[in-house]
Amino acid sequence: MRDLFEGFGENGELARFLVLEGHLDDTYYQYTSLFHSGRLSPNDNKFLIQIRAFVTPEPGFPIDNPSEVIAAMREEDFRQSYVLNVKLVDSLMSDRSRHLEQVQKLFEFLSSEFESCEGFFEAYYASGSHVGGLISGLVDAWKGSEHRDLQVLFVATNIDAYLADPDSFSLDDDFRENLLRSRIENVAKQEIVKLMDLTALAGLPERSALIGPIINDADVKTFNLDGTIAQSLVEQTSPIATQISLFNKCHSFMTNDEVRQVLSKLPRPFSEIKTGYGIPRLENNPDNQDLVKWLDSRDIISSWSEGSFFSNDIRVNLYRS
Repeated sequence: MRDLFEGFGENGELARFLVLEGHLDDTYYQYTSLFHSGRLSPNDNKFLIQIRAFVTPEPGFPIDNPSEVIAAMREEDFRQSYVLNVKLVDSLMSDRSRHLEQVQKLFEFLSSEFESCEGFFEAYYASGSHVGGLISGLVDAWKGSEHRDLQVLFVATNIDAYLADPDSFSLDDDFRENLLRSRIENVAKQEIVKLMDLTALAGLPERSALIGPIINDADVKTFNLDGTIAQSLVEQTSPIATQISLFNKCHSFMTNDEVRQVLSKLPRPFSEIKTGYGIPRLENNPDNQDLVKWLDSRDIISSWSEGSFFSNDIRVNLYRS
Protein backbone atom coordinates (compact mmCIF):
# COMPACT_ATOMS: atom_id res chain seq x y z
CA MET A 1 0.00 0.00 0.00
CA ARG A 2 2.90 2.36 0.71
CA ASP A 3 3.76 2.45 -3.04
CA LEU A 4 0.36 3.97 -3.83
CA PHE A 5 1.26 7.15 -1.97
CA GLU A 6 4.79 7.68 -3.34
CA GLY A 7 3.44 9.88 -6.12
CA PHE A 8 2.44 12.47 -3.54
CA GLY A 9 6.10 13.12 -2.72
CA GLU A 10 6.61 14.79 0.66
CA ASN A 11 2.82 14.79 1.14
CA GLY A 12 2.64 11.01 0.90
CA GLU A 13 2.19 10.48 4.63
CA LEU A 14 -0.60 13.07 4.71
CA ALA A 15 -2.38 11.38 1.81
CA ARG A 16 -1.94 7.99 3.45
CA PHE A 17 -3.47 9.29 6.66
CA LEU A 18 -6.43 10.94 4.92
CA VAL A 19 -7.28 7.85 2.88
CA LEU A 20 -6.86 5.33 5.72
CA GLU A 21 -8.87 7.45 8.12
CA GLY A 22 -11.63 8.20 5.60
CA HIS A 23 -11.24 11.98 5.75
CA LEU A 24 -11.39 12.65 1.98
CA ASP A 25 -15.14 13.29 2.07
CA ASP A 26 -17.40 15.89 3.65
CA THR A 27 -15.70 15.31 7.02
CA TYR A 28 -12.49 16.91 5.76
CA TYR A 29 -12.97 19.70 8.28
CA GLN A 30 -11.97 17.19 10.97
CA TYR A 31 -8.45 17.19 9.55
CA THR A 32 -8.20 20.97 9.57
CA SER A 33 -9.55 21.21 13.10
CA LEU A 34 -7.18 18.51 14.35
CA PHE A 35 -3.98 19.73 12.78
CA HIS A 36 -4.56 23.47 12.50
CA SER A 37 -5.89 24.40 15.89
CA GLY A 38 -3.23 27.10 16.25
CA ARG A 39 -1.58 25.40 19.22
CA LEU A 40 0.28 22.81 17.16
CA SER A 41 3.45 23.65 15.28
CA PRO A 42 4.27 22.25 11.83
CA ASN A 43 6.50 19.68 13.56
CA ASP A 44 3.66 18.71 15.88
CA ASN A 45 1.35 18.33 12.90
CA LYS A 46 3.90 16.24 11.04
CA PHE A 47 4.32 13.91 14.04
CA LEU A 48 0.59 13.34 14.33
CA ILE A 49 0.23 12.80 10.60
CA GLN A 50 2.96 10.16 10.66
CA ILE A 51 1.54 8.16 13.56
CA ARG A 52 -1.94 8.32 12.01
CA ALA A 53 -0.34 6.82 8.90
CA PHE A 54 1.05 4.04 11.15
CA VAL A 55 4.62 5.33 10.81
CA THR A 56 6.72 5.68 13.98
CA PRO A 57 8.92 8.81 13.96
CA GLU A 58 12.45 8.69 15.32
CA PRO A 59 12.73 9.09 19.15
CA GLY A 60 14.40 12.46 18.72
CA PHE A 61 11.72 13.87 16.41
CA PRO A 62 11.39 17.59 17.41
CA ILE A 63 7.98 18.02 18.99
CA ASP A 64 7.37 21.64 20.02
CA ASN A 65 4.20 21.39 22.10
CA PRO A 66 4.20 17.92 23.69
CA SER A 67 1.20 18.55 25.94
CA GLU A 68 -0.91 19.46 22.92
CA VAL A 69 0.34 16.46 20.99
CA ILE A 70 -0.49 14.20 23.94
CA ALA A 71 -4.00 15.63 24.01
CA ALA A 72 -4.39 14.92 20.28
CA MET A 73 -3.14 11.33 20.51
CA ARG A 74 -5.43 8.35 20.94
CA GLU A 75 -5.36 6.29 24.12
CA GLU A 76 -4.13 3.22 22.26
CA ASP A 77 -1.15 5.22 20.94
CA PHE A 78 0.42 5.19 24.39
CA ARG A 79 0.87 1.43 24.43
CA GLN A 80 2.54 1.42 21.01
CA SER A 81 5.87 2.61 19.65
CA TYR A 82 4.38 6.01 18.75
CA VAL A 83 4.86 7.16 22.35
CA LEU A 84 8.62 6.57 22.22
CA ASN A 85 9.60 10.19 21.71
CA VAL A 86 11.97 12.03 24.06
CA LYS A 87 9.82 15.17 24.29
CA LEU A 88 6.62 13.20 24.81
CA VAL A 89 8.09 11.03 27.55
CA ASP A 90 9.59 14.08 29.26
CA SER A 91 6.16 15.69 29.29
CA LEU A 92 4.47 12.55 30.62
CA MET A 93 7.10 12.03 33.32
CA SER A 94 7.04 15.67 34.43
CA ASP A 95 3.39 15.38 35.47
CA ARG A 96 2.73 11.71 36.14
CA SER A 97 -0.35 12.33 38.26
CA ARG A 98 -2.04 14.17 35.39
CA HIS A 99 -1.05 11.52 32.83
CA LEU A 100 -1.44 8.49 35.07
CA GLU A 101 -3.14 6.22 32.52
CA GLN A 102 -0.84 7.25 29.66
CA VAL A 103 2.26 6.67 31.80
CA GLN A 104 0.97 3.25 32.83
CA LYS A 105 0.47 2.32 29.18
CA LEU A 106 3.97 3.62 28.38
CA PHE A 107 5.59 1.37 30.99
CA GLU A 108 3.46 -1.58 29.94
CA PHE A 109 4.78 -1.16 26.42
CA LEU A 110 8.40 -0.66 27.50
CA SER A 111 8.36 -3.69 29.80
CA SER A 112 6.81 -5.99 27.21
CA GLU A 113 8.83 -4.73 24.22
CA PHE A 114 12.06 -3.90 26.05
CA GLU A 115 14.45 -5.46 23.55
CA SER A 116 12.98 -3.51 20.62
CA CYS A 117 13.25 -0.15 22.42
CA GLU A 118 17.03 0.16 22.42
CA GLY A 119 17.03 3.15 20.05
CA PHE A 120 14.62 5.06 22.27
CA PHE A 121 16.59 4.33 25.44
CA GLU A 122 19.82 5.55 23.83
CA ALA A 123 18.13 8.76 22.72
CA TYR A 124 16.47 9.32 26.09
CA TYR A 125 19.66 8.75 28.10
CA ALA A 126 21.39 11.31 25.89
CA SER A 127 18.80 14.11 26.11
CA GLY A 128 15.88 13.10 28.36
CA SER A 129 15.18 15.00 31.59
CA HIS A 130 13.75 12.19 33.73
CA VAL A 131 16.14 9.25 33.24
CA GLY A 132 15.95 8.17 36.89
CA GLY A 133 12.16 8.27 36.91
CA LEU A 134 12.00 6.30 33.66
CA ILE A 135 14.30 3.59 34.99
CA SER A 136 12.55 3.27 38.36
CA GLY A 137 9.14 3.22 36.68
CA LEU A 138 10.22 0.44 34.38
CA VAL A 139 11.67 -1.57 37.26
CA ASP A 140 8.38 -1.20 39.14
CA ALA A 141 6.46 -2.29 36.03
CA TRP A 142 8.47 -5.50 36.00
CA LYS A 143 7.81 -6.38 39.64
CA GLY A 144 5.82 -9.54 40.32
CA SER A 145 6.77 -11.08 36.95
CA GLU A 146 9.60 -13.34 35.93
CA HIS A 147 11.75 -10.50 34.61
CA ARG A 148 14.21 -10.34 37.56
CA ASP A 149 17.27 -10.94 35.42
CA LEU A 150 16.08 -8.37 32.91
CA GLN A 151 15.48 -5.88 35.71
CA VAL A 152 19.00 -6.35 37.02
CA LEU A 153 20.49 -6.07 33.54
CA PHE A 154 18.53 -2.88 32.91
CA VAL A 155 19.61 -1.18 36.15
CA ALA A 156 23.20 -2.39 35.70
CA THR A 157 23.24 -0.87 32.21
CA ASN A 158 22.02 2.40 33.71
CA ILE A 159 23.99 2.20 36.96
CA ASP A 160 25.12 5.84 36.86
CA ALA A 161 21.52 7.06 36.74
CA TYR A 162 20.62 4.76 39.64
CA LEU A 163 23.52 5.89 41.81
CA ALA A 164 22.78 9.55 41.06
CA ASP A 165 19.37 9.24 42.71
CA PRO A 166 18.99 5.87 44.48
CA ASP A 167 16.11 7.08 46.66
CA SER A 168 13.87 7.31 43.60
CA PHE A 169 14.19 3.54 43.13
CA SER A 170 12.33 1.06 45.30
CA LEU A 171 15.07 -1.59 45.29
CA ASP A 172 15.79 -3.93 48.19
CA ASP A 173 19.11 -5.46 49.25
CA ASP A 174 18.35 -8.75 47.47
CA PHE A 175 18.16 -6.76 44.24
CA ARG A 176 21.34 -4.86 45.13
CA GLU A 177 23.10 -8.17 45.78
CA ASN A 178 22.20 -9.23 42.24
CA LEU A 179 23.61 -5.94 40.98
CA LEU A 180 26.88 -6.73 42.77
CA ARG A 181 27.03 -10.00 40.83
CA SER A 182 26.61 -8.17 37.51
CA ARG A 183 29.40 -6.80 35.33
CA ILE A 184 29.53 -3.26 36.64
CA GLU A 185 32.66 -1.37 37.65
CA ASN A 186 34.05 -2.03 41.11
CA VAL A 187 33.65 1.64 42.07
CA ALA A 188 29.91 1.33 41.37
CA LYS A 189 29.78 -1.86 43.44
CA GLN A 190 31.37 -0.04 46.36
CA GLU A 191 28.68 2.66 46.16
CA ILE A 192 25.96 -0.01 46.09
CA VAL A 193 27.41 -1.67 49.21
CA LYS A 194 27.17 1.68 51.02
CA LEU A 195 23.41 1.65 50.32
CA MET A 196 22.94 -1.80 51.87
CA ASP A 197 22.08 -2.85 55.42
CA LEU A 198 25.35 -4.46 56.47
CA THR A 199 24.02 -5.38 59.91
CA ALA A 200 22.22 -8.30 58.26
CA LEU A 201 25.48 -9.91 57.08
CA ALA A 202 25.92 -12.15 60.13
CA GLY A 203 23.08 -14.34 58.86
CA LEU A 204 23.99 -14.06 55.18
CA PRO A 205 27.35 -15.79 54.57
CA GLU A 206 27.06 -15.74 50.77
CA ARG A 207 26.41 -11.99 50.76
CA SER A 208 29.35 -11.49 53.12
CA ALA A 209 31.57 -13.49 50.78
CA LEU A 210 30.45 -11.29 47.89
CA ILE A 211 30.91 -7.97 49.68
CA GLY A 212 34.23 -8.72 51.44
CA PRO A 213 36.49 -8.44 48.36
CA ILE A 214 34.63 -5.32 47.21
CA ILE A 215 35.33 -3.55 50.51
CA ASN A 216 38.91 -4.83 50.50
CA ASP A 217 39.55 -2.84 47.30
CA ALA A 218 38.32 0.39 48.91
CA ASP A 219 38.88 2.59 51.94
CA VAL A 220 37.13 0.60 54.67
CA LYS A 221 36.54 3.76 56.69
CA THR A 222 33.98 4.91 54.11
CA PHE A 223 31.69 1.99 55.00
CA ASN A 224 29.44 1.76 58.04
CA LEU A 225 31.23 -1.12 59.75
CA ASP A 226 31.31 -2.42 63.30
CA GLY A 227 32.91 -5.46 64.96
CA THR A 228 30.12 -7.89 64.10
CA ILE A 229 29.97 -6.78 60.46
CA ALA A 230 33.76 -6.86 60.09
CA GLN A 231 33.92 -10.33 61.62
CA SER A 232 31.28 -11.68 59.22
CA LEU A 233 33.07 -10.16 56.22
CA VAL A 234 36.52 -11.50 57.11
CA GLU A 235 35.29 -14.99 58.03
CA GLN A 236 33.48 -15.46 54.71
CA THR A 237 35.96 -13.80 52.33
CA SER A 238 38.19 -15.83 50.04
CA PRO A 239 40.82 -16.56 48.83
CA ILE A 240 43.07 -16.53 51.88
CA ALA A 241 45.25 -13.68 50.57
CA THR A 242 42.20 -11.42 50.27
CA GLN A 243 40.95 -12.66 53.63
CA ILE A 244 44.17 -11.64 55.43
CA SER A 245 44.27 -8.31 53.59
CA LEU A 246 40.72 -7.54 54.69
CA PHE A 247 41.47 -8.74 58.23
CA ASN A 248 44.35 -6.27 58.40
CA LYS A 249 42.11 -3.42 57.25
CA CYS A 250 39.16 -4.25 59.51
CA HIS A 251 40.74 -5.46 62.75
CA SER A 252 40.39 -2.03 64.38
CA PHE A 253 36.60 -2.47 64.34
CA MET A 254 36.86 -5.69 66.38
CA THR A 255 37.48 -6.50 70.01
CA ASN A 256 40.30 -8.87 70.92
CA ASP A 257 37.77 -11.64 71.51
CA GLU A 258 36.31 -11.08 68.04
CA VAL A 259 39.81 -11.17 66.55
CA ARG A 260 40.49 -14.50 68.30
CA GLN A 261 37.20 -15.88 66.96
CA VAL A 262 38.19 -14.93 63.42
CA LEU A 263 41.65 -16.50 63.82
CA SER A 264 40.07 -19.77 65.00
CA LYS A 265 38.04 -19.98 61.79
CA LEU A 266 40.91 -19.27 59.41
CA PRO A 267 42.76 -22.16 57.73
CA ARG A 268 46.02 -23.42 59.19
CA PRO A 269 48.51 -22.09 60.15
CA PHE A 270 46.52 -18.94 61.01
CA SER A 271 44.06 -20.93 63.14
CA GLU A 272 47.04 -22.04 65.27
CA ILE A 273 47.51 -18.47 66.48
CA LYS A 274 45.98 -18.89 69.96
CA THR A 275 47.20 -19.52 73.49
CA GLY A 276 49.46 -22.52 73.84
CA TYR A 277 52.97 -23.88 73.34
CA GLY A 278 53.07 -24.03 69.54
CA ILE A 279 55.06 -21.73 67.24
CA PRO A 280 52.94 -21.18 64.12
CA ARG A 281 54.94 -20.39 61.00
CA LEU A 282 53.53 -18.11 58.33
CA GLU A 283 54.69 -17.40 54.81
CA ASN A 284 56.83 -14.28 54.87
CA ASN A 285 54.95 -11.70 52.81
CA PRO A 286 53.86 -8.08 53.45
CA ASP A 287 50.27 -8.92 54.44
CA ASN A 288 51.36 -11.56 56.93
CA GLN A 289 53.93 -9.18 58.36
CA ASP A 290 51.19 -6.57 58.83
CA LEU A 291 49.06 -9.23 60.51
CA VAL A 292 51.61 -10.22 63.15
CA LYS A 293 52.59 -6.59 63.79
CA TRP A 294 49.11 -5.57 64.84
CA LEU A 295 48.48 -8.87 66.66
CA ASP A 296 51.62 -8.11 68.65
CA SER A 297 50.61 -4.49 69.27
CA ARG A 298 47.26 -5.68 70.64
CA ASP A 299 48.94 -8.30 72.87
CA ILE A 300 47.17 -11.15 71.14
CA ILE A 301 50.55 -12.81 70.48
CA SER A 302 53.66 -12.63 72.62
CA SER A 303 56.07 -11.73 69.81
CA TRP A 304 57.14 -12.65 66.31
CA SER A 305 60.33 -12.98 64.34
CA GLU A 306 61.56 -13.74 60.87
CA GLY A 307 63.18 -17.07 60.27
CA SER A 308 66.79 -17.94 59.61
CA PHE A 309 68.67 -17.85 56.34
CA PHE A 310 67.51 -21.36 55.53
CA SER A 311 63.83 -20.79 56.33
CA ASN A 312 62.68 -17.20 55.81
CA ASP A 313 59.22 -17.63 57.32
CA ILE A 314 57.47 -15.72 60.09
CA ARG A 315 57.61 -17.39 63.51
CA VAL A 316 54.74 -16.48 65.85
CA ASN A 317 55.36 -16.78 69.58
CA LEU A 318 52.18 -17.38 71.52
CA TYR A 319 51.06 -16.59 75.02
CA ARG A 320 50.88 -19.82 76.96
CA SER A 321 47.62 -18.90 78.67
